[in-house]
Amino acid sequence: MNDSQQDTYIRNRKIIATIGTIAFVILSIAIIIWAIAHFIYINGKVKVMVSYAPYEATVKIDDIQLKNNAHNWIAPGKYHLTVEMKDFDTLSGEVTVTEDTERLYGHLLANNDEGRKYTKEHIKDFQDVEGIAGEVAAEDGAKQREQWPIITVLPIKDPHYTIGYSMPDLNTVNVTVTSSLEYRGLATSKLVKIMDAKDLEKYDVIYNNLKNPYEKAVANKETKPDKYLIAAFPNYKFTVKGKMSNDEKYYGAFLRHLDGNVSEIFRVVLIKDGSSWKLAGTPYPFLTTKNTPDVPSDFLQKINEM
Repeated sequence: MNDSQQDTYIRNRKIIATIGTIAFVILSIAIIIWAIAHFIYINGKVKVMVSYAPYEATVKIDDIQLKNNAHNWIAPGKYHLTVEMKDFDTLSGEVTVTEDTERLYGHLLANNDEGRKYTKEHIKDFQDVEGIAGEVAAEDGAKQREQWPIITVLPIKDPHYTIGYSMPDLNTVNVTVTSSLEYRGLATSKLVKIMDAKDLEKYDVIYNNLKNPYEKAVANKETKPDKYLIAAFPNYKFTVKGKMSNDEKYYGAFLRHLDGNVSEIFRVVLIKDGSSWKLAGTPYPFLTTKNTPDVPSDFLQKINEM
């Protein structure tokens, strides 16, 4: 190779290197721009797996079309969901996306022979969604048992009473008691065994078909707690039993009324109010911080155990 050829070779190598460097810089800039744009796009959004069978169905929230059978980045909020496909009934309704939302899923129902044929040919789409539903149900059940451990021992079905639970919403569990007056004491004794002081802060206890004669109290200024209770419910005859105090700030007892040959018992706590007292809550067969607020749960536990 003579000098002229060598110079040309070196010059070409430099040109190639320069072009490579420029290409690398352009690619790097493009990647950075994409990363920034992607960050801006997903900022404040939640990664949600969208699965609606059949997977060829069109999925929209408001006017935004989502990718079906894929992850989507969705801002938290309430949306109007529409899932539609020819030969299938349209699925429409409200959905709420929160920071904890991981999936949106469901399936369409065929409305003619063509749709039913398509369903058979794409049965795997529907089986996938059924599997997702099963996983979610199992996960929800595990989360509920972890958050509300008492449901692992309920319902309790005795020949004389039943102790179960209800969930009026996702953040509330109520323990429910169903029994006759004659066996209410047995059910309450069972509650004492399965619930500790911490449980009294988590759950409310509801006695089904309970007639509470102590719902309307008469205001009075009696300084002695027993007399205060008698003055508070002058139209109902009862005796005050199981008296207990805590630093003279709280006074607990149970009110016993004889209904035929059966004792009807309601527990109650008073809170010191100047020289007199006030009811911490309406008297009830079993006390929790839900029906008797502003009273320490360990004190309520002692009242329940009386």
